[in-house]
Amino acid sequence: MLQRCKAQIHELTKEQPAAPLLLLTAASVFLHFVLAFLCAAACTVWLFARGMRKKEFRHPDFLAAAFFTLFVLATALISGNFPGAAAGAAIGCVLFTGLLFGKIMTPRLFEAALDTVCATSFFAAAVAFVQKCIPIWDFAVNRPESTFVNTNYYAGALALVILIAVYKLLFTKGGRIFYSVTVVLNVLMMYLTLCRSSWAPVGVGVLALLLFARRFKLFVVFLVIALAVAYLSVGRHLILPRMDDLQTSAYSVRKELWDGAAGLISRRPFTGFGPLGYFFASGAGLVPVKEWHAHNLLLEMLVSWPGATSFLM
Repeated sequence: MLQRCKAQIHELTKEQPAAPLLLLTAASVFLHFVLAFLCAAACTVWLFARGMRKKEFRHPDFLAAAFFTLFVLATALISGNFPGAAAGAAIGCVLFTGLLFGKIMTPRLFEAALDTVCATSFFAAAVAFVQKCIPIWDFAVNRPESTFVNTNYYAGALALVILIAVYKLLFTKGGRIFYSVTVVLNVLMMYLTLCRSSWAPVGVGVLALLLFARRFKLFVVFLVIALAVAYLSVGRHLILPRMDDLQTSAYSVRKELWDGAAGLISRRPFTGFGPLGYFFASGAGLVPVKEWHAHNLLLEMLVSWPGATSFLM
C-alpha cells in the first residue's frame, strides 16, 4: 500500500513539481490547524518564489486576494484583535494557495487530493475515538473534537469528507470498499460528535450528487429515507442525537449568543472586530456567554467585518 502511494506521488510530482505540497495541504484538512496554516504559508511562499511571473501579480484574482487580505488584517488590528490578525494572515495564505492550486491543478491531481482528504479522515477518527472512549489524563469527552478546536468544526469537516466519498462512489471507478468505509466511519464519527447542524447539508449534498449522477431511483429512495429520519429525529426525538432540546435549552443558550452578537455588531458597525470576532470579544468580556463563535454564520460574519463585506463573503 505504501509503495503504491509513493509511486503515485512520484508520478504526480513528475507531472507537477508542486504536487507533494498540494497533497500535504489536502491532508492538513484533518490535522491540527497550525499545520494547516503552515501548509498554506508554504504554498504562498512557493507562489511568490517560483509560481508567478511579474505579469501575474497584476492579475485581477491576485489583486483581489491581496486587497482582501490587507482589509482583513486592518479590521483586526484596529480592534486590537491579534488572534484575528493571525487568522487574517492565514486567510490570505489560503487565498493565495487557492490561486496556486488553480494554476497547477490537473484532473489526476484533483482526484489524488480528494483521496488524501479521505485517507486523513481515518487518522482524525482515531483521535476522536480516543477522546470519546479512552480516558487519558481525565481527557475523555462527551463530544469529541478530534484535531479541531471545536466539535462543530470537526462535524463540518466530516460532512465535507462524507460528500467527497459519496462523489467518488458515484463518479469514479475503483476503490469502492475504501470509499464505502470512509462514508460509514465518518457518519459514525459525526453521530458521536452529537452535532445537529451537519446532517442537513449532508442529506442535501447527497441528493444533489444523485441528481448530477442521474441516479433517479436511488434519489427517490434516499429522499424517502432522509425525510423519515428527519421526522423521527425532530418530531419523535429518535435516531439523531440531541433533538429533544431544540426548542428549549438549545434555543435559550443560542438566543443569548445571538443577542451578544447583535450587541457587538452595533458596537462596531463600520469596522467589525476582524476574523474570530466573537471569540475575541468573548475573551475580552464584551458578551455575556463565552463561546468560540456566535452559532450563526451570518451574525459571525457581521461581527467580524462590516456589513457589505460580510454579504459579499
